[in-house]
Amino acid sequence: MLRPTISALELPPPDPASDFADEWETYRSRVGTWLAEGKEGQFVLLKGKDILGFWGDFEGALAEGYRRFPKGPFFVHHVLSREPVIRIGYNRLCRV
Repeated sequence: MLRPTISALELPPPDPASDFADEWETYRSRVGTWLAEGKEGQFVLLKGKDILGFWGDFEGALAEGYRRFPKGPFFVHHVLSREPVIRIGYNRLCRV
């Protein structure tokens, strides 16, 4: 079964209360440029509004994030033209 996807150019804005609101807004505002530059499939490392680089694999981006920010949060995301849609929770009624 194929998972549903959404175009990277139609990503929703972040929830302002999210811990990664700045990173998500930076990602969604720049992803079109990155795709045009051929960066699809790479992993981007973001901290706040700063773009810290691109790596060919998740582990490399994650290792660099931990090297630069051993205690703080950072954001690693796969640059894709179509993002998988992830649903959390249940949409079924509980029948008693």
